[in-house]
Amino acid sequence: MEGILNFITGENPNKFSLTLGLVMIVCAIFYPEDKKNQNKLQIVEHNTKIELLNLQIQNLSDEVNKITTKTNEINLELSKVKNRNSKKFLKLKNQFYEIKKKSQLNKILIDSISVKEIELKGNKQRIIELESQAESFGRYSTFLIILGTIFTIVGFYGWVIKPLLQRTQP
Repeated sequence: MEGILNFITGENPNKFSLTLGLVMIVCAIFYPEDKKNQNKLQIVEHNTKIELLNLQIQNLSDEVNKITTKTNEINLELSKVKNRNSKKFLKLKNQFYEIKKKSQLNKILIDSISVKEIELKGNKQRIIELESQAESFGRYSTFLIILGTIFTIVGFYGWVIKPLLQRTQP
């Protein structure tokens, strides 16, 4: 512990400044780049989820439309049948009840569409947040590179150049 304190404050703080500056530069290059890459992968993953959700929403909407159309067709045919005891009427009535069951599923599908749309909005928000984080990492990286360069130059000057200049002066 005492050796570290001597290194930092004692005989040569310029070594510490140079080392700290180099560490800052290396961290500024690799850490934000790693985070940017992770964010890009997450954005790709979320975009894939968005595409899948859009496809599911489209399929569910198509199914809802089919059920609605079929219900309307059967209702129209039922209204045209005059004899309520005929086989055609009974057959249409059975079809109508089948469609009625499907229309109950239709409500579930509509709820499912709503859930999928909420998931879609959430994924879009995640993408916006990840892009914002990527911009922040770029700013932090630039700041650390500038600060690290200053520390490195000051440390290098104080540790290497200044002693050389003092030796060369008579």
